[in-house]
Parts: sequence; structure tokens; C-alpha cells
Amino acid sequence: MSDKRKISELIPDYANANKGTERGRYALEASLRQYGAGRSILLDKNGRIIAGNKTVEVAADVGLDDVLIVQTDGTKIVAVQRTDLDIDSPEGRGLAYADNRVGELSLEWDAEQVLADLNAGMDLSGMWKQDELDVFSSMDFADENNETELIDSIEDKIDASKYERIYSRWDVPDALWPSDNDFGIPLLDINMQALSIDQPCAVWGVAERTANMKGTWLFYTEDYRYEALWTDPSRVINTSCINAVEPNFSCYSNMPSVVAMWQIYRKRWIARWWQSMGVCVIVDLNVAPVHYAFNRMGIPAGWRTFATRGYSNRLNECHAEYQQACEIAGGGVTPLFVVYGGGQAVKDECKLNGWLWIPEAQDMRKKRRIENG
Repeated sequence: MSDKRKISELIPDYANANKGTERGRYALEASLRQYGAGRSILLDKNGRIIAGNKTVEVAADVGLDDVLIVQTDGTKIVAVQRTDLDIDSPEGRGLAYADNRVGELSLEWDAEQVLADLNAGMDLSGMWKQDELDVFSSMDFADENNETELIDSIEDKIDASKYERIYSRWDVPDALWPSDNDFGIPLLDINMQALSIDQPCAVWGVAERTANMKGTWLFYTEDYRYEALWTDPSRVINTSCINAVEPNFSCYSNMPSVVAMWQIYRKRWIARWWQSMGVCVIVDLNVAPVHYAFNRMGIPAGWRTFATRGYSNRLNECHAEYQQACEIAGGGVTPLFVVYGGGQAVKDECKLNGWLWIPEAQDMRKKRRIENG
């Protein structure tokens, strides 16, 4: 017997003992995008996820919304047959590798949860040796270093930094933030603005999204590369970045005002949540001039770090956006004004006006070609 549901109807396991890893998450996303769904997930009779929590999280982000549920009592093996794949094809063999590698990369035990389950009487003796279980039982989790010591004792192979908290979309609150306008666009926390551009600077969805990226994320690229952040903005937090420019959800001149306002609301909401999680924010000014007034909502007076996208044929818009930055900073303060990309013409304009220019990947590739002759 089978039925169909939406993935949003499935209930996550909030006591999941696998914290997951950021690298595993990205490997899973890459596999789902390239090969589609493979291995099935497992639900209990109430629709709660027993196995496959990470798959469900990522599948929702990549647009796999439909779930085919096969009901069984555990007396039969349920096989998923992909009618579009042959194991001897590159795609079929690639999925076989991805299935094993993603599982390998995604496992990180939540030692405190394992200990809680042991204390509740769960028998895990078939999965760990007794001396390994004794290590769990001996830990005092009041000492934040003990969990790393525990994992090292059990799996003597993982760097302690890997055991920083991994967040997911389930950790993102359905929150209302303070606002300075009638539309509820969140007011940024002026105490969590970036005061410098920490290196490296990387563009989300273009550069590799690795953990321990102790720099600054930018979002001046195609919207589809970061659209999933509206569903799960925790991905940026998990990279351990210092700063982030607000996501530059496109606001074109021909967009209805209500749509542009929604785009601005989304980027400001995400940025405000990032601030609450310790990431310093740089305000994005890159919207069509007709939406400038909307884009100033939620930016507190005195804010002094801004970014925009450079275009060689629209230098006048850079000047208009810099003027806005000066007005918001106020008091004769010279704001930090960052311009991303646009080639030599934009670079020269930045140099002339004292703005910070960051070359885009395309500019850097051109430079290498010139240098290589």
C-alpha cells in the first residue's frame, strides 16, 4: 500500500543522534541535484523520520517536494527501482559512489544525545563495544571540551573543530524582528555591522562552501545559487564566516513594488537572523533606483558599511548608492563602500572615489589570461 505526501508533512526527529556535517550536507545536495533521489527514507507510523533526516532537509531545498510512501510492517525489504538509470552507465555508477560517500561524510555522532539514550535504557551494545560505551557514560558535558575528547576516544580520527554545532533549517526561528517601518521589514542591529571586509571574500554558490571560511560571503551572482537560503539560512552560519553581505535577491525596475518589497524583506530578515547568530552584516544597496526608498527600510541611522554590484555601463548608479550610504552614515562619516566586479572601468572609478573594489572571478580569469600571454 502506498500514498503520496508533501515533504513538508514529514516530521523530523528532534532527538536525532547524528548531528551531520557541513561537508556531508553539500555532498548530499550535489548528489540530489546531479542524480536525483536514490536511497529511500524511513518513517514511523506517525510520519516521524527514523532515518533520512538530512536527506529530507536537503531534498526540500533542491525542490524535491513530493514523497511516495510505501507502507510496510518490516517483514519485507522495500526496494526503490530507478527506471531511468542503468548501473553500467556513468550516471548509475556515479549514484552508487554518491550513495556510499554521502553517508560516510554525513555522520557525526551527537555524543550528548547518545548518552541521554543510554541513560534512558537503550541497548546499543550491538553497535559499540562496551569500552566505547563506557567512554560515553564517563563524560561530564558541563565541560564543553569533553564531547571532543569523547569522540576522539571512540573514533580517533576527527579534528576537534569538526564538533562545532551544525545548524539546520529546524534551528531557524519563525521570528518577528523589531522594525522601523509600517511594513515589518526587520531593523538591522547596528552593533553587528561589519567594520572591515575580512578575507577571503567569496561569492556564495560560485566558491566552494566549506566550513571554517573565516572571511566574507557575497551574493552578487544568479539568484538560484542562494535562493535556498530563504528556506535554510543556517548554511552560512555553518561555514564559520566572519561577515556576510545581505543576499542580493533581485529587485528589477519592472518589478511590482510589492514583489521588490518582499525581496528586500527576505534579505533583511536573513541578515538580521545571521546577526543574532554572531555574523556581522554588510548592507546591500544593489536594487533598481525605483526601489531605493524601500531598500533603506530597516537600515538604522549611523550604519556605515555597504556593498553593491558594479557595472561599467551604470557607474551613475554606483554614485547614487554611495550618496545613500553617506546619508545613512550621517555626521560627516565616510562609509566603507564596497563594489564587486564590473571590470577595469569600475575599478578605476573606485580608485578615484576611495571605494573598495573587489574583482569578480571573471575579472581574475581575464587577468590570468593576459599575464599568461
